[in-house]
Amino acid sequence: MTLAVARTAPGRPAVTSATSEAPAGERSASRTAVAALTLLVLVTGFGDGIAAGLKEATGAASPWMFLLPLLILALLVFWARGNPLPAPRYLLEAFALLSCMMLVLTLTVFLLAKVYISGYLQLAVFAATLILVQGVFAQAPRWLAQAFPGALVIAHYFLCGYVAVALFSWHLAGIDPSAIRLLVPPDATNPFPPPFRPVGFSVEPAWAALAIAASYIGIFCLVPGERLRGFLALVTAAVMLQAGTLTLFSGVFAVAYVMRNREPRVQMALFLLLAMVVAGQLYLSWDRIDSVLDGDDASLRQRASSVPVAWGVIEQSFPIGVGYGNFREFAQYGLEWRQYLNLTEATFYKSDLFPLNFTAELGAFGAVILLWVAWILARGPSILPVAFYGLVLVLSGTLLLPPLLVLTAVVGLLRQRREQASVDWTSPAEAATWGGSGRS
Repeated sequence: MTLAVARTAPGRPAVTSATSEAPAGERSASRTAVAALTLLVLVTGFGDGIAAGLKEATGAASPWMFLLPLLILALLVFWARGNPLPAPRYLLEAFALLSCMMLVLTLTVFLLAKVYISGYLQLAVFAATLILVQGVFAQAPRWLAQAFPGALVIAHYFLCGYVAVALFSWHLAGIDPSAIRLLVPPDATNPFPPPFRPVGFSVEPAWAALAIAASYIGIFCLVPGERLRGFLALVTAAVMLQAGTLTLFSGVFAVAYVMRNREPRVQMALFLLLAMVVAGQLYLSWDRIDSVLDGDDASLRQRASSVPVAWGVIEQSFPIGVGYGNFREFAQYGLEWRQYLNLTEATFYKSDLFPLNFTAELGAFGAVILLWVAWILARGPSILPVAFYGLVLVLSGTLLLPPLLVLTAVVGLLRQRREQASVDWTSPAEAATWGGSGRS
């Protein structure tokens, strides 16, 4: 939303809406910026389903071969058009991280001789890109600061809507229009047993839940006016996905919302809404819940069994690690794994907890990378990106998650707003600067 600042009582600006006062040309340019940015956010920040489908269709080594080049190209075009580079501290931090990772790679190759170099370089570029993206948004030009929140709102409703379309399309017509299913045959991309669970724009239900949670964090932090509607879309998607992860995040968001709005009616409404979501989850997922309570859930048993496997590798190799990509050569999987996973086909599987994977392969430096990413997400005034990362540490098997790019951009824009809010509003010039920041 475009804002203007009017002078009122001594030294304090009053914020008023000025959308209608913007020239037609400026409004058109703003809509174009939001549309282009929305497309970029959807593809590079939430497009793991498209990337995975392209990987399967082309035989590429990694889905990130399609996402990272596109994001880097977008950054280069952004800077080539005269937009500012990140502040020197971000450039130095990205350079320092890359230098450390290259040094560790050199030492690992010298000591262990064998490393998955292309995968390690992909990780290094991803980690450095997190820093650069945050730097871009920490000093975002006015058009970007105004367009990005709108792009997140559109992306959030698109992701939630896509899940709904996939669910109803399957039950009404027997067709799954999820992004990954449109690129490769369903039999090759749907390893999940019945009942049907939609994945929407993502590669699997768990990743769809993470994408929707990340987009809502952006709305919660940057677009307060959309918090309630966005939350309703989120909890609806949580029921359709049958995703415990998203239900858990619904509780986190509800607590955060209540802390900002202590009106009893709002608190009661959120409590009733969450109760309905939990009831819906219990109804739709009762068979799985029953198997979990009985200890028969294969996914839970696989996750539990992967912990001692990873810990055994860590005990053999800490603090140096076994080298990136060498986990499987040192891991000892018991006979019970035959009922969980075909390890011959799942060549890239390690364990279900990527903190253990990182520590096993990269040793102490793997733990440093995890803490570094946590620090990147903890720089803003909101705890929600850190809570998201904490859940990812427990539930994910990899750090290479596109939504982390979106969240680091959200943190960067929050840092810009906090710095602008700290400006001493004692002059009309400073008030105008605040008005141009595009604060929602």
